[in-house]
Amino acid sequence: MKKALLIAEKSTLADAIREGYSHYPNKQYDITYCACSGHLMELYLPGDYCNEWKHWNIDTLPMIPTQFKNKIRKSEYPLYKYIKTNLEQGNFDVIINAGDPAREGELIVDEILKDLKCNIPELRLWTEDLTVKGICRAFDNLLQPQYNLKKAAYLRQWNDQLIGINCSRAASLATGCQISVGRV
Repeated sequence: MKKALLIAEKSTLADAIREGYSHYPNKQYDITYCACSGHLMELYLPGDYCNEWKHWNIDTLPMIPTQFKNKIRKSEYPLYKYIKTNLEQGNFDVIINAGDPAREGELIVDEILKDLKCNIPELRLWTEDLTVKGICRAFDNLLQPQYNLKKAAYLRQWNDQLIGINCSRAASLATGCQISVGRV
């Protein structure tokens, strides 16, 4: 039986998958479960890229990083370390991405795997149906990674940051009031 590390987007999802898989008749994997609590990673803040961007000054706009970078959210470091330890010690044959079936679900797990430079093959568990039957059906139909969805998720994230950091600063500096623009 192959060893798999399943990374779910949240604990309720991991619990539902664990329960569903316990009833799955065609088990192919010995699964270790990890559950995120949303994003473990976050994009750098402007001041993380360079000192000049730490200060709110109209002359530094627009701020456009040459490469977007992520860092671990301080509050999520214990969970990140748990996943990292599992990857290093687990001798896994496959990673099962069990993020929510959407752009954000792709991104949440991919950011972690990318940061850890994980080169273990990945499969995608894709389901909105968290019943035992739905989970079993999803295991019957494990997918290859959804690369176009990953790309779309990263582009949305980067676009949100560019609009947020530049427009928030521009609007705040122009009005003298702190104004938040966009999703950032």
